Amino acid sequence: MAYRLDLVREVEAEVQRVATEQIDKALVEIRDEQSSQADTIHQVRKRCKKLRALVRLVRGALADPGLYAFENASFRDAARSLSAVRDAEVLVETYDKLTDASAGNAEWQQFGAVRAALVRRRDELTGQKQELAEGLKAFSETMTEARQRVTSWHLSAEGFDAVASGFARTYRRGRRAMSATYDDLTGASFHEWRKRVKYHWYHCRLLRHLWVPVMKARIGELDRLATLLGDYHDLDVLAARLVDLPNEAADEDTTAQLRLTIGRRQEQIRQEARPRGERLFAEKTKHLRRRVQAYWNASQE
Repeated sequence: MAYRLDLVREVEAEVQRVATEQIDKALVEIRDEQSSQADTIHQVRKRCKKLRALVRLVRGALADPGLYAFENASFRDAARSLSAVRDAEVLVETYDKLTDASAGNAEWQQFGAVRAALVRRRDELTGQKQELAEGLKAFSETMTEARQRVTSWHLSAEGFDAVASGFARTYRRGRRAMSATYDDLTGASFHEWRKRVKYHWYHCRLLRHLWVPVMKARIGELDRLATLLGDYHDLDVLAARLVDLPNEAADEDTTAQLRLTIGRRQEQIRQEARPRGERLFAEKTKHLRRRVQAYWNASQE
């Protein structure tokens, strides 16, 4: 089934079902010999993000107060253990997206060596087949152990009460992160806002059946905002990575010019992201919570 809760069923059972499905899909993806290791890593890391968002949604209703911290750290660390290959791939993708966004600039001809260096680094990491296989095996063992724990994920609340505090908390942190982002305009603040937007996006996906047309529209807008903020962060990482490239790939002049191009694109993202964020996070948290509860009650009828 898709990544969403069936709101006419018990929330505890639905949470366990969704978690089990995500873990099982990750285990199947690891065994899929038709996919490259890099693609597999990308997919299973997304499973971890979905699992973290799931436990975050019901964290306020978990019967074991220490369960959220344990499971969140477990899935976070499992994803991090496979991050190097994906991070190297993202740098190449970020360079290419920047090229597309700056189409027509003659300066890209002199940046070719930068891309070549990024590709070499990516290929070096993806070429480490044995190390990647061992990493995926360890990841598989972690997921297998997590699957066995899912049946112990018990909730002390049912219905809307099981998800209310987690949904509201994530939304509130998204509003605050947006304000902080435009107060100081640092890469770190944009990255923090993006994380909060992604969690809220996942929560809306889980609660899609509250009112499908309305939630579908919100999910789409959140996805577009998260993509913008993700691009901003990736550009920050690319700018920082330039100092580690060989001088023949990125000398001082090339680095300075590429950073100017990155800065121009980030300014465009800042201008585009702000109105989107202000619309999506316009409501006070208590008002959104009250509205979502009304949707929940209506869905039960």
